[in-house]
Amino acid sequence: MKKLNDAFAALYNGDNIVKLTELRYIPRWIVILIDVSIVLLSILLSYFFLEKLHVSVNFPQYLFEQKLLLISVNVLFMFVFKTYAGIIRHSTFFDLFKIILSSGCTLCTLLLINVGTEFWLQKPLYLYPNLFLYFFISVSIMFFFQNGYQTVL
Repeated sequence: MKKLNDAFAALYNGDNIVKLTELRYIPRWIVILIDVSIVLLSILLSYFFLEKLHVSVNFPQYLFEQKLLLISVNVLFMFVFKTYAGIIRHSTFFDLFKIILSSGCTLCTLLLINVGTEFWLQKPLYLYPNLFLYFFISVSIMFFFQNGYQTVL
């Protein structure tokens, strides 16, 4: 029993706390979680800004599905361009280019989906200003996160 108590004491003595600033590389799963969180924040901010401008969304009954599609397309392109692999101590401008490329492909894909729904349903799925606002916000936050992480280190 004493050995078990010593083992738990060693685990919870405070020496095993992981500090992100001391890591040379952030694990990829943490970067993916951070990127998805940034995507969620960008979606919420873009809808918030349009709501403050008193702009009504198309198909409000499918708002959850719209956001889910936006997140899914964005995560797909994150994996295609491997944006999660570049957040390290010595990130380069190529990593920033991959973020812009991934977000740009997300924007283009959603614009194509929008044109298709506008053709078939006579109404776009997303508001065009919302897509461009989302693109600008997500790229900006991801860029500032990457530069902020480098500055902290």
